[in-house]
Amino acid sequence: WLDTSETLPSMASRTHYFQQVVERTKLEQHARRVALRGQPREAFVESATSVWWCEILPNWESASLEPRTQLLWWEGAPSAVRAQLWRIAIGEAAA
Repeated sequence: WLDTSETLPSMASRTHYFQQVVERTKLEQHARRVALRGQPREAFVESATSVWWCEILPNWESASLEPRTQLLWWEGAPSAVRAQLWRIAIGEAAA
């Protein structure tokens, strides 16, 4: 004979506990995916900064017309080069 008055609350608390464990696991997996997504972006920004400083900004007249430069512009100029880039871009447009 099983006394249901004692087992139902304990089953409910176990169910609640396992739901919390599953939810926490889902949140941790989501956090890992977000962190992994950020790593390639950081690598892209680092290499893009180098390209902007070494190849594009010194040769702005010719480089500004290249499709690669336009693609990098649309991807977003790294904050390290933004001030110089806008000075050159606006200065060229105003001249």
